[in-house]
Amino acid sequence: GLSFLFIDKSSVDSKDFNNIEKIKTHGIKGADISGINFIQLRVDRKFIVGREGKGIDILQKTMQVSRTFCTTFSIGSLETCLKEAYTFSQKRVLYGKPIYEMETIRNQIKKSYVTLLATEAIGLLITRFITTNPDVMSLYSAVSKYLVPKLAASSIESLCELVGAKAYLRENDFAILEKYRRDHKVVSIFDGSSSVNLSIIARQFNNIKRHLALKPTTDFYKSFVVDESCEQFTGKGLILSNRANDIVFCSYYSCQNQIDNETKQVINSALQKLSSDIDNFDNEATSTIAQKIASDYSKCLSACLYVIFYINNKKSLKKTIDLSLLPQVINLILGHDINYKDITIDILKNKLISHWDLNSLES
Repeated sequence: GLSFLFIDKSSVDSKDFNNIEKIKTHGIKGADISGINFIQLRVDRKFIVGREGKGIDILQKTMQVSRTFCTTFSIGSLETCLKEAYTFSQKRVLYGKPIYEMETIRNQIKKSYVTLLATEAIGLLITRFITTNPDVMSLYSAVSKYLVPKLAASSIESLCELVGAKAYLRENDFAILEKYRRDHKVVSIFDGSSSVNLSIIARQFNNIKRHLALKPTTDFYKSFVVDESCEQFTGKGLILSNRANDIVFCSYYSCQNQIDNETKQVINSALQKLSSDIDNFDNEATSTIAQKIASDYSKCLSACLYVIFYINNKKSLKKTIDLSLLPQVINLILGHDINYKDITIDILKNKLISHWDLNSLES
């Protein structure tokens, strides 16, 4: 099999390799996307990373971590665009009043606010699982890498449409929107594209079928509580298939009665449909129907994840967070079109938008 090599260029003759110049890209111009070309270089076994012939396994496990970290690009990009669009909506006057006072504009802003909170919770908890429950990451990392950039991209596009022509200009008060809109498009591509991650999920439908049938448990409580410290990352425990390993569905089953009946019914209906679709699935993992079911799985897992997050962390959330947001967040994750007019948002230009008062942690 293939092996991973870590080669220190200073330890080999310069005639044995040459550097490939940075590729010119549309956006992400600060990223050093370049390479190296080896010329019949003979290497010592000391350069091998891990076991010889296990390079593909190492790559797959490494990407369970790296693709999860990609969610931070999406969350940061969305937060910046949301603040800019919110500021624009307060400054832009139409028919004698700021456009934010128009219901359709407020609805767009509030939907993006809910999206940001949803992506923060999904990204944060799945990142915790890298150390608290690494055996679930073969599936959960694919979920986060697919769904968080997808949700963020949709919101960023909507916010740029709200701002209008100024979101396409490189020289104005809101020029940063054009940059983030352009740069964020690559997040759903690198470290495994959306279709690749959906295929990873589809190949584990048999495992997911078992996960959906697990009994309720509270055994994983500490994994979902953000105030609980995590062990240092070692890379141990990462595996290539989730088999019987799942912590979200069984934890959701144990706490579902703590949320309102309407929201519970929305989630459970989605879970029943997902289970039925997987039972009836008989196709290739790369087929269109497989990708659709994998997408639905990502939404269902994330919706259940947010319920657990909400229940186990609501006492520690900052006071300005509207605790009635749960139904809106769940419907957004599941892709249901609703009105967001009744929620209260907390957007201040000089403060990070989050479930917590992150600015107070810096002081």
